[in-house]
Order: sequence, then structure tokens, then C-alpha cells
Amino acid sequence: MSVANYKNILNVEEVSSTNVYLCSLLNAETPPNILVVSAEFQTAGKGQHGNVWHSERGKNLLCSHAVFPEKLPVNEQFILSQIVALALRKTMQSYDIEAHIKWANDIYVGDKKIAGILIETHILGNFISNAVVGIGLNINEIEFPSWIPNPISMAQCSGVLFNKHEVLEQYLQYFEEYFARIAHKKELHEEYLSALYKYRTPAKFSDTSGEFRGSIVGVESDGKLRIQHENGEIRRYYFKEVRFVMC
Repeated sequence: MSVANYKNILNVEEVSSTNVYLCSLLNAETPPNILVVSAEFQTAGKGQHGNVWHSERGKNLLCSHAVFPEKLPVNEQFILSQIVALALRKTMQSYDIEAHIKWANDIYVGDKKIAGILIETHILGNFISNAVVGIGLNINEIEFPSWIPNPISMAQCSGVLFNKHEVLEQYLQYFEEYFARIAHKKELHEEYLSALYKYRTPAKFSDTSGEFRGSIVGVESDGKLRIQHENGEIRRYYFKEVRFVMC
């Protein structure tokens, strides 16, 4: 995918969801040459597994972009999540904000969430034909609703306001750089682990059996998280089967 295509960004005032809007464009009888959609406001912003994504109008980055991987098997689709997360983290670093990737689809600064990722894939046979990557990045919002547990924004981190469109262009540049390396899965995975929140650090978790202490010791190629419990047992978890207990 070329830089020229990603430079063609459609900015809209309001949509239900940028993912939904971009999917409708891609599925149109005559799709326009639009691969990136950015909105000032979402009336039904989507998070992972049906969660709602909050954003004050005009303050943050709400965008979706299309990806067309070549011959990416369905069982390797987690590489897309790693690429997006690494590109977002590098974007934060370019603004002197040290961020980490919280498994599976969040970006954290310290113990607070600055961004979320939602990837919706479309499958043809045994391969990913295309994917729509949705990103919510807190940029200039200063005060968040009390029902959001641990938010933070770039403005809060840095004490200055940012140009959202410049941040988006920076992210797209880094995304393309990482996407060009998609065949180097081992290198990308090692970089992902080095950026992982609480990697090999004792932490409190919760699963269907209740709360426990353990350490993340790996992430498998299909995205399953490996946690070593205090008794030494290593268990593997799919998305939403385990969560951090934030103190």
C-alpha cells in the first residue's frame, strides 16, 4: 500500500463510527479512492467486544484506515494488531511520550489508557482479504467523564495541545514502515514483547476463577496471552478471558 493512498484522508464532522463508515465506502458498488477516514465526533464509537469509545467532540483522534495484506493466513492475523500497536507507540515516542502496549489492544502511559485499537477483518477462504483498523487516541481532551476508569491524553502528558491531523499523518507514516516489515514476524514480535505493559513484572489479574498474581511471560502468534501464576503454572488466555486488576 502506498503513501499516496494513505495521504488521501477523508475528514468528516460526525459519523456513527469511523469503522462502520469506512466499511460502507469499501463495500460500495464503486468504492471511492478513500482508505482513511477521520471524524470530529462519533455517535456510536466502537471499542473491543461491544464496548463504547468515548471522545469529546473535536478533541481527539477518531480514525479508521483500510489494510490489504497479501496472503496473510487467518491464523496469523494478530500480526496486524502488533503492527498497529507498535506504530502508535512510536508515534507517542516521537512526541516524547513514553508509552507501552497493554495486551491486547490498548496503548498505556504509565497505568493510564491513552489509545484503543479495534481491528475488523474480512476473510476470503483461509486468508485476510482486508482489514479496517479503528483507532481512538486521546489527544487534546483534558477532563474525562468519571465513568472512564483510567484515561490520559497527550495534552495531559505534555502540557500542550497538538494538531490532530499532524498526529494522524505521523502515525500513518510509522504504520507503513511497520507494515512493510510484515514478513519479518519474529522481529516484530520481539519488539512487541519489549514494549508490552507489565511484561515479566508481577501483577494482579482476574479470570473466571477469581483474582490471582502472576507475570506475563509471552504472547503466542495467534494472540493468546501466557501468564505464569505464582505457583509456577503457565496458563494461556484468549481475549477477554483475563484482565488486569488495576489498583
